[in-house]
Amino acid sequence: MVSGAHYKETRGICRGMLLILSTKTPLIVLKTLTLLADIGIILINGAM
Repeated sequence: MVSGAHYKETRGICRGMLLILSTKTPLIVLKTLTLLADIGIILINGAM
């Protein structure tokens, strides 16, 4: 299981990347990507 700190760090990195993309990306796409990133992290944490 990944610690809460690692989850926040990973999520922060994902959000940082998405923030850079958001300057050229519609908000609805950004929200979808954020949701997918959250689901992916949850699945990765569940597998460990």
